[in-house]
Amino acid sequence: MDKVDALAGAVIQHGPENRRIFVMDWQVNPDAQAAAVFRKEAQRLGYTKVIAKVSESFGQGFLDEGYVIEAVIPGFFQGVEDAWLLSCFLDPARERMPLDTELRIKDVLATAQAKEVEPPSSLGASYRWIRCSNDMSGAMAAVYSEVFATYPFPITEPAYIEATMNEKSVWYYAVMDLEDEIAALAAAEFNPRAMAVEMTDFATVPKHRGQGLAQFLLRQMEGDVAHQGVKTAFTIARAVSYGMNRTFHRLGYQFGGTLVNNTNIAGQLESMNIWYKPLDTPGESCDCSGI
Repeated sequence: MDKVDALAGAVIQHGPENRRIFVMDWQVNPDAQAAAVFRKEAQRLGYTKVIAKVSESFGQGFLDEGYVIEAVIPGFFQGVEDAWLLSCFLDPARERMPLDTELRIKDVLATAQAKEVEPPSSLGASYRWIRCSNDMSGAMAAVYSEVFATYPFPITEPAYIEATMNEKSVWYYAVMDLEDEIAALAAAEFNPRAMAVEMTDFATVPKHRGQGLAQFLLRQMEGDVAHQGVKTAFTIARAVSYGMNRTFHRLGYQFGGTLVNNTNIAGQLESMNIWYKPLDTPGESCDCSGI
């Protein structure tokens, strides 16, 4: 399992599953040597990619070190400054995709953007939604284990889910069925320094797919986080997934770029699409009275 560490003033995730260093956040502003430090550490560990989320004002130093811009999230920092997702490929093979994969990703994107932006449908009578509580961590981990063969963070472990809940860094949401079992899950992961949030960890139990549950949860999460003053929402979605890319486009998210061969998810290394949305106006607040 990949782990989270500190390096060159940044919070990084790295390990053998993804074979990369991912610079997730900064404890201090990047210095001129940071880009080189990450590349050298990745080389030392035998990884094949570095990806860093950096504010535009500090991005040039990474470009000077041979990084390339794979995606942009406008207004990520406090709703004002853009975030650049800059990558350094240490193996030319990781920078390439098979032609059939490249064509599928293009079709997924074209299909998603052909859909009209529209509000999500309401939940049917067979479902209800809640904010998840700690005592659900075991059932949540079981759902994630059923849906994902691999995942870049340890959401298949109840202890990890409980820890992120207790830190209040992640809010988890669920749609429950009539048997009071989880039908779908999603999470909002906060970056308080940036006043941004990642909409992530979407999973729908196979027998409940096709009901628009992910889209419904996304809208509920948007309302909640907007009331916390969050300025920008984004996601990192599997680039080959018609359903998830369509879900974000339909709720008004815009395409920010593709991260090539970025994440070990569902049992293999996959490319990921960035989608983003400004959250200028608070939406509907969370009614958590049923928790």
